[in-house]
Amino acid sequence: MAQQTTPLPPAATRSDFLCEDLRCLSIHNMEDPSCPICLEAYSDEDCPVQIQNVSGCRHICGRFCLVQWLEISNTCPMCRAKLFEFGNQNISPIQRPLNWWARLFHLPVNLRLLSVPSPDRSPSLSATAVGDHEHLENFLIEQEEINTPLSPLQQGIDTRRRNAQHRRQVRESNRRRIANDIALDQQEETVNQVMHYLVQNMRQDIIELGEWVTQVEDTVDVIGALSARTAQIRMRHDVTNARLRDLRNQLNILRGLANHVNDEMAGSDEDVENWDGSTPRNSVVDLDEFRDLDIDDDSDGNR
Repeated sequence: MAQQTTPLPPAATRSDFLCEDLRCLSIHNMEDPSCPICLEAYSDEDCPVQIQNVSGCRHICGRFCLVQWLEISNTCPMCRAKLFEFGNQNISPIQRPLNWWARLFHLPVNLRLLSVPSPDRSPSLSATAVGDHEHLENFLIEQEEINTPLSPLQQGIDTRRRNAQHRRQVRESNRRRIANDIALDQQEETVNQVMHYLVQNMRQDIIELGEWVTQVEDTVDVIGALSARTAQIRMRHDVTNARLRDLRNQLNILRGLANHVNDEMAGSDEDVENWDGSTPRNSVVDLDEFRDLDIDDDSDGNR
């Protein structure tokens, strides 16, 4: 009686399955040289791999096709044997629909590839297509059971985007305000330096103006003294001119008297003694007053 083997449990994660439960085969020893998923011939870049450590499953397919398949399913693409446990049972209800939609995005592509009619299709490929349709139906039923609309999720994403945009605008506004404050501080410092320079210059100008005013006041005092002295000299000059006019008149009288005396010298002494004294006494001046004077007839013209 044959001994029954206990089936091994599926791998814990997809990464564990890819690392521990796959065996690479040589393309030269393959009975079927093409991948049952994509129907393309094996190559060195896409070598065939065989599933290991899974009860009742030893199927072979291209490594690249199998890796793509395992991104959306945790079962064998040929017999639907469970290969590993999905590690996203604890994801939030908001993230779960996104994962289902991502899986739906890839499934139609694989189904189109598997549904291509070909005369060389193997029986295992036909079974794979039937299994894919069953898997899709189960997936759609599960998606309907979840029944989580995307509108609240999209609203949450839009809200977070708006909040992020608002935070960026606030940061940019704060950056501009800080830059403006720095510029204002620099301008204020420059204005203070200019004002200090102007105040120093104004103080120097005020000192120089005070010195100039002092000099002007001194000059005004000198001019006033000169004006007073000039007035005194002018008064003395006027007095002197009046005195000279009087002296000139007296001199003319004396000259006339001298001429008269000379004219009468030739006459007799009797006539001199009988002179009636027509010359006024107050017009006779003492000649000694004019002996030391150098009187010029043109003094009025030079005055």
